[in-house]
Amino acid sequence: MRGSRPVCLLCRLRLAKATSKTRAVRWQTQTAQLSTTPPRRDATDAGRAAPASATIPESTPSRPQAPPYLRKFVSPRPRSRPNAHISQTKVAGEQSSSRLDVLFQQIVQEQQDLQDAASTASANASIDLSLVKAIGRLQEMVTTDTSAVDAYLYFRTEVRPAVQKPGTHVPQAYHKIKLALLERLVAAKKANMLSEDLPTVADIFRLYAEAGELKPKQWTMLVGELIQCIVSMDPPTDTQSIGQLDLRKAMLTDLVESWKVLSLPRLAIVPTGENELTNGFWFPRLEKFSLARYATKGDFPVAFSTLFPQYPRNHLGTRVAALAIATYALMHDSKRCSVGVRQNASRFMSKVAHLIIFVNYRDNDLRRDLVSTFPGLEEYVMGLWPRIRAYLKQKPADKDEKSTEFYTVSMLADGTGKSAAFDADSIGRRISQTHGTRNSRALDILWEEFVGSEKAISEKRAAQIRQHPELIDSFIKTRMTFNEPAKAIAAWNVLGKVGLRPSLRTWNLMLDGLRKAGNIDGIRNIWAKLAKSGMQLDTAIWTTRIAGLIDCGDIEGGLHALEEMSRLWERGKNKTAVMPTIEPVNAALSGLIRRKRHDAAEKLLAWAGKKGIESDIFTFNTMLRPLIRNGDSKEVEKVFATMQAKGVQADEATFVIVLDASFSKDDARDPEHQASIVADVASAMENAGLELNMKTYGKMIHLLLHSNATAAVMAVVNHLYNRNLELSPHIYTMLVEHFFAQDPPALDSVRLFVQRWRYVDFDDMDRIFYDRVVRGYSLVGETAAALDIYRHVVKAGGMVSISTLEELLRALLRQRRFEEARDMVNFEKKQFEARDLEAEEHARYWGHRFWQLATGYNLLDSELPSFGAPSAGAEANDAAAASQSPDN
Repeated sequence: MRGSRPVCLLCRLRLAKATSKTRAVRWQTQTAQLSTTPPRRDATDAGRAAPASATIPESTPSRPQAPPYLRKFVSPRPRSRPNAHISQTKVAGEQSSSRLDVLFQQIVQEQQDLQDAASTASANASIDLSLVKAIGRLQEMVTTDTSAVDAYLYFRTEVRPAVQKPGTHVPQAYHKIKLALLERLVAAKKANMLSEDLPTVADIFRLYAEAGELKPKQWTMLVGELIQCIVSMDPPTDTQSIGQLDLRKAMLTDLVESWKVLSLPRLAIVPTGENELTNGFWFPRLEKFSLARYATKGDFPVAFSTLFPQYPRNHLGTRVAALAIATYALMHDSKRCSVGVRQNASRFMSKVAHLIIFVNYRDNDLRRDLVSTFPGLEEYVMGLWPRIRAYLKQKPADKDEKSTEFYTVSMLADGTGKSAAFDADSIGRRISQTHGTRNSRALDILWEEFVGSEKAISEKRAAQIRQHPELIDSFIKTRMTFNEPAKAIAAWNVLGKVGLRPSLRTWNLMLDGLRKAGNIDGIRNIWAKLAKSGMQLDTAIWTTRIAGLIDCGDIEGGLHALEEMSRLWERGKNKTAVMPTIEPVNAALSGLIRRKRHDAAEKLLAWAGKKGIESDIFTFNTMLRPLIRNGDSKEVEKVFATMQAKGVQADEATFVIVLDASFSKDDARDPEHQASIVADVASAMENAGLELNMKTYGKMIHLLLHSNATAAVMAVVNHLYNRNLELSPHIYTMLVEHFFAQDPPALDSVRLFVQRWRYVDFDDMDRIFYDRVVRGYSLVGETAAALDIYRHVVKAGGMVSISTLEELLRALLRQRRFEEARDMVNFEKKQFEARDLEAEEHARYWGHRFWQLATGYNLLDSELPSFGAPSAGAEANDAAAASQSPDN
């Protein structure tokens, strides 16, 4: 690497700093010939809007039947087995024998029914006489005056292990007896919340969840008792015993775990031993448009219920919301709650904090809700509330929410279990399409087509799935991308059902998904199973593990994992050992830098140097980004000097970091100066031997738009124009979307870009670009411009997405331009009727809201074709015209 190269980059930074000015920023546009003139609205914008009756109402996702949730019970301390001669449970021998006979006959009859219905492996399970006796014994204990503690201990040590054995047929009577036992446990726990012999509240409701019988009302009653018990305990003092402190900590931990149980989605988990995947909070991303109805209205209980889509909202209500606030207060009470417990509840706390601010939960509303539900908690919560309010003002929202990143889990609506034809190639292609369009409902349909029925997969379909295990990996990856961990687990479980084992790629996808979900316990448990699986591990999966631990907040655990990787390799080669490389080091370094643990980052790099692990350009870029943003010139010089000494050349990312730093301040610069900065950085990149192509410039523009550095973006555009280079369709699309999003929209800039693109486009009718332009004009009220672009597209033989057509139609109707609306609707109808597509494609298309709106306004010259009932995946057709097109 030539010595002048790093110096040039440093000069660029110094020059940017030295020439900064203090006057207010003003975007001058002579160089790029663009402006930010406010939009000119059509005169008839105030016209009649489309009636609500003309819009297809949003469908309510069907709620699946609650399947079993399996979770290992961990006893707080070892206990002896119950005495077999408990006097309270003695009954006549004839009565015991009669009960056993009834259970035995029930099992025999149920097995016969299963064998008559289907010849599956589960139907051939043998009758376990010891299980029959154990269930009969449990029934006696539950229905007599045996203590709930002894009955539960017998259930946990004798009955439950037998039930969980693979291939065991469990009679229906077991479930009834189990529920009866749980009712007794709830009553006993309520009467004595401090008992260490009874199971925790969380473990009780895990058993309810496993049976599909978790009721929020019952959960609220017992958790309310738990919280009130914790609050009533005296705050810790120096005179309290270790046992008292441990008891309080255990109860707070139980409270956090109880919220985790309530958040569990109702998903089908087969008893394959992978149940630890369901650990942690399972809150969905908040659905943007539904949540917007509660913004600033103070209705925290209704907004909070959106975190639990698996329950009807009237099953939660004010009582659950009041307990959430009380729990949040306890987590902030440093006198009662330890740091470890608070960290375990961090995801819960971030959601509650976000909703409190989002809905503007007022003090009077909070006091009213507490008094009407749990009056005993009012004094405690309201006493802490001023301090909590001050904390929320300092940290107004958790960065994890990002206010716009909302998403809801859609559930399968069709439970018919009918199997569609199996076409692996087609399924693979369509998974890729849904990945780009984020169409969850279309993915649900594909999943049903792939597995047929999860409850009873036929042997024929199982054989087909075994031939294409990569499709299961694709489903898992896409589900995790969609933030649908429950459905990813359902896909994982199908592997065991069809006789497959997870591949290394499958394990990696699941680990990465758990990392994104912040489920640190899931990462630990999956890694423990993976290490015991005997599979040959690789660098990628070690990297995912290390990144996951650090990203989930366990920094020490991530660094220890990196040391473990090195230690295993040094001991000798085995299937777990992998030679440490710079990739896992970079993963750890990125996490440390994001958390501003620069001291730990320095130690990490020193450790890597001792191990002979050489840094690469990714390492240096990770180090440079925060140093440049913080203006630490001396440290930046050291990094560049180290790069030069090691012969590491800068890449595109390095120069983009420098470019971003040059425009990161609020200092004003004229367009010529901005163009000079861009030219200097581009020249340095060329001198470094980097290829400057449209992809590189696209990365630069994307980064600058993300930072809202509009002036810098226009300098890049001007630089390209001066070099006689034309922007790519992708860059044009990014720019028009950015200018439409300005407040007010920069419509003159949009018009100039569109005009230029129409001039240079020639035969390349880029559908995505024009789709975004039509949609943008429609949304900001520039209906005439939207209609003009639409006509240009269809005249050239192109098309726009059905969702964009809907926005254009609504814009025309708002301005009472009915004739133009009629012409557009009937033209689109004629065009689609002429396409040679499958009947199912037609059915989905005609079921879109666009046609419902057209019908509601009597715009159709003829009736719509009849191709069967509209499918839930109507919006999936949008991908044919424009990937990633949003639907409202």
